[in-house]
Amino acid sequence: MPFLGIEHPARFYITYLLSRRQHTAADIIAKMTQQNMPIPTDEKDLASLVRSIKEVQQRMLFPKNYSPLDLTHVPTAEWLREYRIYDFWAGDPEIYFAVDILDQPSLRRELEVLLLGPLRMADIATRLMELHELSPRVMNVATVRHYAHYFWNQDAVPSQHWPKMLANIPASEDYFSVFSAPRSQVGASMSMYIATRGGSGIPQEHVMFRYVRDCCFMEFIKVAATKYP
Repeated sequence: MPFLGIEHPARFYITYLLSRRQHTAADIIAKMTQQNMPIPTDEKDLASLVRSIKEVQQRMLFPKNYSPLDLTHVPTAEWLREYRIYDFWAGDPEIYFAVDILDQPSLRRELEVLLLGPLRMADIATRLMELHELSPRVMNVATVRHYAHYFWNQDAVPSQHWPKMLANIPASEDYFSVFSAPRSQVGASMSMYIATRGGSGIPQEHVMFRYVRDCCFMEFIKVAATKYP
């Protein structure tokens, strides 16, 4: 297994950049900054990120005759799959759509916030497609999946470290609200509201109503399951 020890939501985008063999760690940090990706403001955390990028770069063992522009070259194709960046080099249309989202602040923010909630990617794609009047060819599950994998990968950062990561995002209240939402249908409703209907100023009584309703329903299910095995 390749070493992928970069603790950042854009872990696989960073890996893709390293696979181009044109960028230093400093180049990548500069590019990420330019693309408004979360960069640690703490000097020690920033140094740690740079070290991890350098370590992955040093450990990369490229196959002989490495040729990512020719995916018929089997060793290269296998190497890219092993590093989980094959799709980026293959140039799937949805990859380009996902990259384009980086330059659309409103859509990007909504997508990133929604991905932090307990929502299915199909629901996220449908909501954003309707909200922004996008073609289903542009906004679909594959686009959301590629964005999540390359730019907003939750598995790349331990859950206990996400709050610190989110603190590096300007005006990150919506991110925190959805990240802290319950992993339930109530949390899904809250996440959708916060991300796409005007921020985290969701009426408190609305939240409480849904929360109580959800709890009552779960209690009903428990009682019913006990009474009618």
